Amino acid sequence: MKQLAITINFLLLFFFVKGQDIKFIYQEFSPLSSTRSFDDWKHTIVSKSRESEITYYLVEKGRNNSIDELRHEEYKFKYNNIPIEYATIKVHFENDNIRFINGEWFEDESFAGLDVIPSITEENALKRAMEYIGAEQYMWQNKEEYKYLELTEQEHLKNPPRGELIICKNYMDTASKKLSLAYKFDIYATTPLSRDYVYVDAHTGKIIHINARIKHIDGTAATRYSGTRTISTDYYNGSYRLRDNSRGGGIETYNLKKGTSYSDIDFTNATNSWTNFNNTNKDNAALDAHWGAMMTYDYFSKIFGRDSYNNQRAKIKSYVHYGVNYDNAFWNGSVMTYGDGGSKFDALTCLDVVAHEITHAVTEHTANLVYQNESGALSEGISDIFAVGVENYVGGKSFFQLWSIGEDITLQTTAMRYLFSPILGGQPSVYKGALWHTGSSDNGGVHTNSGVFNYWFFLLANGGTGVNQGIPVSVAGIGIEKAEQLVYMCLNSFFTPNTIYPTAALLTTTAALMRFGACSPEVKSVVDAWHAVGINLTVSPYQNNLVITQTVPSNATMAFGAINTIQASNVIQTKANVTYRAGNKITFSSGFKVEAGATFHAYIAPCVTVTQKSFNSSVDNDMEVFQEIADNPTNKFQKDVVLYPNPTKDIVHISFTGKNNDVHLSVYDTMGKELFKQIITDNEYDVDLRSYRTGVYLFKIISNEYNYTFEVVKQ
Repeated sequence: MKQLAITINFLLLFFFVKGQDIKFIYQEFSPLSSTRSFDDWKHTIVSKSRESEITYYLVEKGRNNSIDELRHEEYKFKYNNIPIEYATIKVHFENDNIRFINGEWFEDESFAGLDVIPSITEENALKRAMEYIGAEQYMWQNKEEYKYLELTEQEHLKNPPRGELIICKNYMDTASKKLSLAYKFDIYATTPLSRDYVYVDAHTGKIIHINARIKHIDGTAATRYSGTRTISTDYYNGSYRLRDNSRGGGIETYNLKKGTSYSDIDFTNATNSWTNFNNTNKDNAALDAHWGAMMTYDYFSKIFGRDSYNNQRAKIKSYVHYGVNYDNAFWNGSVMTYGDGGSKFDALTCLDVVAHEITHAVTEHTANLVYQNESGALSEGISDIFAVGVENYVGGKSFFQLWSIGEDITLQTTAMRYLFSPILGGQPSVYKGALWHTGSSDNGGVHTNSGVFNYWFFLLANGGTGVNQGIPVSVAGIGIEKAEQLVYMCLNSFFTPNTIYPTAALLTTTAALMRFGACSPEVKSVVDAWHAVGINLTVSPYQNNLVITQTVPSNATMAFGAINTIQASNVIQTKANVTYRAGNKITFSSGFKVEAGATFHAYIAPCVTVTQKSFNSSVDNDMEVFQEIADNPTNKFQKDVVLYPNPTKDIVHISFTGKNNDVHLSVYDTMGKELFKQIITDNEYDVDLRSYRTGVYLFKIISNEYNYTFEVVKQ
């Protein structure tokens, strides 16, 4: 197996190229860099020869993620006013300064010879798309579905789909670098069931891309699988219904009565004690679907601050008893659908399956990962990861139950997938290693190759040992709570539609750097976990001492960091933009040179390790003596300096118990950026944090007698 290695020099510019066409963009900016507009760095992505043809537009601005405390902007692109599918750049701000950008773009030559005038009609293209799907019946042909479409405000599906002209890469021809003009159709088939975005070349009529919208998995109420639970219902026309109006836009669960035409037929009960549904029809499965949707909503709301799958209070509708002996469950782009099971499964409404399917809806409304190959495997892995998260949130599961998927419903095996040992379910645990799926079936092995992401998450959360090229790799666990926050941070803000495993490794490491600090054990665990599944990253900020000899070429943007010292003897060529950051000392040896026209910064800042507070944890507001974070590893209380209150909403009071002779105070953020400094000559001093964002800050206090660093929480 070919080893994959990625070197991350702190704040370095990266271009990852998938095949020969998609270019994954990643660039961090030094804390010393001033805020720049999109136009200032667009030329580093779009070549000057294409600037007149390519325009961009802002699709989301000012979104603050309660997990990472960053502000995000997302840009999309058009070529001669036609949208470019999946081309996206995400800009991430901290304190109104750009900290990094990431996204995906195409090589300049991909646009060569691109003709934006279609040669075939939209009608002809739709015919080609329908021939490719080959269904017996489509949604717009099935009048039995019209009532459902009216109830769900999808009346546009009564008509044949319209084709949107877009620019798209040819996923069917992996050797081609060229982008194509295509018609994009949302094709919803009812017999057999499928829903896909189908892309038809507007010149040749060939199918160039399929992106599945229906994501399958193979596979107080007396629930079928989770015992007696409290559920929310409503009372209507003399009976109770499975309708919860207390969460978001509502949670509603309906009975398809073994049919495949969607209609809002309620499950009803004369009393609000749902204990009589354990029958041969498996009606108690509806109670699991309803309760599972409630718990999944609560999990995303309370852990991540997300209001339903679209974060805009979308109603969660579940349809139970789909088809006869239907061995599947799926999100169809609008609602959740659950079969009663057949030869492989019992009714597919156990908690982790429900959470898995609703997470597909979350993914569609965040990163919108393309459901094929590596991005599709990441999508499946994310759904499994948050299924574990939901079960952990609810509690009461054994180790095996928590770290397996579908163990409650499988009839032929003990579970569908096993995060703690993917090989048990026929999945790989190493990137492109044993059991890695290389064919085109199952959308490029999305349910198989997800095992790598699953195992990475398991190791990150629990710790353990993986094997990389025959060499054991030990990982220290950081706990489910921290690990799931990193995955959500990437899904919500960093991942783009065609994200592949190496890009995911980079972005999860960046998330750990920004959330826990450059020298934190959490960063090391993220890196080690990727190493344990076959992807190697060398993170310079985690190195103690760094020696730099490499020439930085013209026009490059690079930066390097070390915990302790940097020793440089390299050349920085003209027009390069370079930053060095060290915790204690930077030395320049013979041969070091900064050429005219280059921009160079060097600064000393502590490489901090931040103890993160749980997202929803309560914090004691009483006065306390702060514990040391960086300079006193034993975390003993200090008698020389007292800081209070902790946490604070405004003022931090510093009291020096001994005689104070010129104490130096510096305040840093968790990335090591110095925000404030002051020489203190009195025995009392107040620091005003009212203008600071909520988060963790490091107060470094140095005198002739002591050198302390304290953690301060700003609420």
